[in-house]
Amino acid sequence: MSTVKDVAELLSQLAKIVKDTHSILKAITDGKEYLKRRFPSSSSDFSQLLLQMQITMEGLAKVTAVAQNFRFTMGSDEAKERDLARFNNHVIKHQKQVELLRDDIKSLKNDCDEIRKIRDELTDKKKGSSWSRMFGLVGLRASRKRDELTSAISNFYADDQAMIYIFEEALKLTDSALREVNEELGPPGHAYVGNVPNAARILGVYADLFEGPHAALRVLADELGKAAETLK
Repeated sequence: MSTVKDVAELLSQLAKIVKDTHSILKAITDGKEYLKRRFPSSSSDFSQLLLQMQITMEGLAKVTAVAQNFRFTMGSDEAKERDLARFNNHVIKHQKQVELLRDDIKSLKNDCDEIRKIRDELTDKKKGSSWSRMFGLVGLRASRKRDELTSAISNFYADDQAMIYIFEEALKLTDSALREVNEELGPPGHAYVGNVPNAARILGVYADLFEGPHAALRVLADELGKAAETLK
């Protein structure tokens, strides 16, 4: 079972992806006229990538909201009994969202493969051109910033394994969080009203951990959608 420390570390990596994606969004938006002029077909590929990223980020936002979207009642035993049934339904709904997101991640992987091809087309070894050169041509002259963007694109888009891995691990973490709460309620096949306060406390810890990434993912999803529209 994952510890709170494990969750915090992975959510930190997810936050880095969000930050890098904001930088990439700016680079692609700044370079859109260059892309249209020199590589006309790439604009639609980038647009499709951003749209799939939007779908994936929206899915991740829903999944990371799993701890925020449920509250146990600290009232009568009768109310707590109803909560036990509600929580079971909440877990079932979450599992459906996870399966949908797994499909979205597969689609994202396919779109990243297309971006890898575009990267290879943009890289002219004889002339020494590269992603860095491309972004330099559209005004991103600062070498440090240019290098950061090149590295981010290579790591999280053209070479997407790290990004996909973190997304998949985030899904596992949300499952682990719900499982921990469920186990606190009682042994397999049982749930006891008297255990609700402890389960609620654990759920609250995870709600706090997921709150920041959830909000950031929602904002990023909106920005990805807007950026995709500008490339059409």
